[in-house]
Amino acid sequence: MSFPASVSAPQGAISDARRLVLFAVFCLAMFLDTFNLNALFAAIPALQEHFALTASEASWVISACQLTYASFLLVARALGIFGGVGGIGNVLGAIISGLFVQYASYRWVFWFVAIVALPSAIVCLVFIPDRHDGPGQSLSQREKLRNLDLVGALILFIFAVTSGPSDGWGTGQVITPLVISVLMVILFFLWKAHIPFERAAVPPRTWFLPNFAVLFGVSLVPYMWWNTAMSIFYPLWQDVFGWSVIKSAVHMVPIGIAALCVCFTGPLARWVSPKWLITFGNVLLIAGTVLFCFADSDAPGVYWRYAFPGLALGSAGAMFVYTHSNIAIFACSPGAMAGIVGAIFNCGCELGASVGLAVDTALEAGVELRHGGFRAFEGRRATFYWQIAVVALEAVAVLVFYRTGAPRNNDVAQAGKDVSGCGTMVEMDAGDKGLNGADEKGV
Repeated sequence: MSFPASVSAPQGAISDARRLVLFAVFCLAMFLDTFNLNALFAAIPALQEHFALTASEASWVISACQLTYASFLLVARALGIFGGVGGIGNVLGAIISGLFVQYASYRWVFWFVAIVALPSAIVCLVFIPDRHDGPGQSLSQREKLRNLDLVGALILFIFAVTSGPSDGWGTGQVITPLVISVLMVILFFLWKAHIPFERAAVPPRTWFLPNFAVLFGVSLVPYMWWNTAMSIFYPLWQDVFGWSVIKSAVHMVPIGIAALCVCFTGPLARWVSPKWLITFGNVLLIAGTVLFCFADSDAPGVYWRYAFPGLALGSAGAMFVYTHSNIAIFACSPGAMAGIVGAIFNCGCELGASVGLAVDTALEAGVELRHGGFRAFEGRRATFYWQIAVVALEAVAVLVFYRTGAPRNNDVAQAGKDVSGCGTMVEMDAGDKGLNGADEKGV
């Protein structure tokens, strides 16, 4: 396996052996991210019981994890697009977490992550090269912390949305953080628009790359869908149907296996435009979510008729969307911006998941207050209707706004101007040659 020689280091070129080690470490990071989320969902009912958490309070456990991950993407401009490893993390997250919670303690979910992450952190310190003389090195500590302003705004927004059903949408506890969060987001992007490109975590000109804006919108959907499926079915199966943790985890395995199988479809972009591959993924997402609306009991056969195919179809669709939007966004971006583009795209995935979970929780709680309570299915069905509407809106946006054909050279050149000296940003041939040959036929 060879790598393009587009990553420079302070002391000459990086050897292929070192790059293989780095590749393995980055894959492990993706594995830990997806494992963390899936494992937490399986452990949420146990955490709720142990700490006496409400559903709204429990959703903060997931949101805190995802917002923290997203914030470091913005600060570090990380690049992580290893969907196959994510699929493995989904499968193992469900099984290992179920075993821990069932036969040991929910605490071992967190201990396991720490045990795996510590050695990988040491490997990162040894093998990841330092950036040198790059524009990003001129950022002060204060400027780096300012990049977290967007995360603070999202925390306030999530607090307002999750507090609405219980405290009332007209109360100061809801209106104040909601207004402040909106103002903070506006001020964040205004601030980024008036600072030099190389000092901005989200450079404004990035949004004018061909198809970048619509693909960023696409990035909000896959993790949000996975979050919704797991956050609804794990409590339903354990707290309402009375299933054990391990039984629930085993029944969630199709979501990981389907994602793992689809992640290898990247080469399809050589023959089919990502626009139609993403659209196909959206169709699968809608079909799977429609089936969820009927998985409302533990009667014999209901899981296999509705939940099982829904999990498989929906997860396959989510991975189709995730994989091919990744390919498309790198294929129409200049190589020097690969780090920025990768960070923004993956940050969008995490933000969509955390904000989507807040909306799911608020919607489900609001409906359950009026229709049957927690043990009824009406709140969950309303959340699935909301997911169908979001995916349908995203599908229409792709069909209308996604431009097929090769990216315009002047668009890419202008967006990539003045970033040729950005240190050791990973370039991966994605911007210069296209991913999986996508440049040969356009995206």
